Amino acid sequence: MSLKTKEMLESQKEYYQKAILERNTILKGRGLEDSVIRKDIILRSLNGKLRQIQKRFATISGIEKRYESLALRKKEIVIAEPEKKRSVKKTKRNVVNDQVVEQDRLEEVTP
Repeated sequence: MSLKTKEMLESQKEYYQKAILERNTILKGRGLEDSVIRKDIILRSLNGKLRQIQKRFATISGIEKRYESLALRKKEIVIAEPEKKRSVKKTKRNVVNDQVVEQDRLEEVTP
């Protein structure tokens, strides 16, 4: 993901965390119990939005880890790759006693 997306999600996360704390203090200031505070609709929606943002962060970090591992694998393959590759090509077909016999020939392939 792009850096702008991460920054946007971080700012949204901070906003919702502050909003949750403010709502909690308002409800506790009114003298409500914890069981009633947990049922508050506004607080529940703020918590839900915060959970969505955290899931997006988890998804982004998973994608970044996958990209890093693929890049590392690609580097390892390039380093381990020999200078010349050898491939087997079937080039000749001989007919012996009405049977087809294929012969393999090694051919050098330059990168």
